Amino acid sequence: METKYSTLETNYNELEGNYNDVNTNYTALQTNYDEMKTEYTALVEFKNNKDREDKQAMIDKFYMLSDDDKKDVQDNIDKYSIEEIESKLSVICVRNKLDMSEKQEEETPAAETTFSLNSLEQEEDVNTPALISLLRKAKKNEN
Repeated sequence: METKYSTLETNYNELEGNYNDVNTNYTALQTNYDEMKTEYTALVEFKNNKDREDKQAMIDKFYMLSDDDKKDVQDNIDKYSIEEIESKLSVICVRNKLDMSEKQEEETPAAETTFSLNSLEQEEDVNTPALISLLRKAKKNEN
């Protein structure tokens, strides 16, 4: 009986030692995991901040757009990639320039040309309109 008991005790001691080793390894792995998780969280936060800065810099490059034009991109800065932000703002910029050029064409009056009939000695050139030439001749004939 004593042999069975000593064999059981030996097996128990061996199993207890194995358990303690596994438990020690588990604790070390858990500590490493917690440290890595903390580092990972810090790195993800750093990357997100850097990405946000880069995206904001891209938005700031479009200084010619109003805040209303950039509102959608600014509100969704974390959802869009830098390429998407550039694309969206470029399209808005082009649309605005087209709208501005159409308005400028409508608003810009034609350049006025002024001719004086008082300078009769002025030589006629090819660019002088025919009507002005006739009026100058008529004025000259009156004097």
